[in-house]
Amino acid sequence: MFMSLIRKRRSIRRFLDKPVEKEKLDLLVEAGLRAPSSRGVNPWHFVVVTDREMLNRLSQSKEHGSAFLKHAAAGIVVCADATKSDVWVEDASIATTVIHLAAASLDLGSCWIQIRERMHAPGACGVLWYALPVAADFARSRQTAANGDRISR
Repeated sequence: MFMSLIRKRRSIRRFLDKPVEKEKLDLLVEAGLRAPSSRGVNPWHFVVVTDREMLNRLSQSKEHGSAFLKHAAAGIVVCADATKSDVWVEDASIATTVIHLAAASLDLGSCWIQIRERMHAPGACGVLWYALPVAADFARSRQTAANGDRISR
């Protein structure tokens, strides 16, 4: 079952203009909250963004690789507190991966955008760590591999 989820998971960067149900967004946050962390410190905070203007601003938060966020129905900003744990980078990465896998299990498309130590637009979001756009259409932007598996471009 887990391997089928791993095989299904894709980084999706093109989305339909459809909202994501609040119940599914709540499940994604729950998945992040249940992610393992070093010593159970849980140094993260999750911010669900559905406001179009804020999604647009976040899509401009770095020079390359974030523009597709403005077309997502929602985003989850994963922030971490470096004062809580010396391995906050790893903990936030694990939580983001768990959310990404949960999105796939709910047939939601997602793709993480990493901001830490990357040049980003001043004032776009001072504490941004990862942004994970999610949308209601998982199947779009995929093609079939030679063996029949679906793969993402």
